[in-house]
Amino acid sequence: MGNTAHKLDIQTAVEIGELVSVRCIRIHTNIDLTKVRFNSVQYNIRDLESKIFVPERNELIADTFMEYCSTKRTVIFCASVKHAEQIAQMIRDRGATAAAVSGSMKSAERKEILVLSFDSAGNISIKMK
Repeated sequence: MGNTAHKLDIQTAVEIGELVSVRCIRIHTNIDLTKVRFNSVQYNIRDLESKIFVPERNELIADTFMEYCSTKRTVIFCASVKHAEQIAQMIRDRGATAAAVSGSMKSAERKEILVLSFDSAGNISIKMK
């Protein structure tokens, strides 16, 4: 990484109005992540996906979303693009609006989804990379 021009923590960004307050719903599962390799920067994506991309866990995520967030703008962080696409599809199958967004998409496509989502009552499932 290069030199940092400016540093702003989340709490300060919320306090000065750059970010909205974070509201989080944590879903407790019995997934053990102790065997997932980490190289001081990021997790090994294959290890992470093998532990997190579990059908029963994905159902729990989609069901929890429908119970608590289906009428709110929502971001769901996923293990991979494939995982985000599956979660988004599961949410759509339950009758809510959802889209997976990733860096592998063309910029115009990502922008269109984000504009549509944030201009309406839509919800979004996202994987940032």
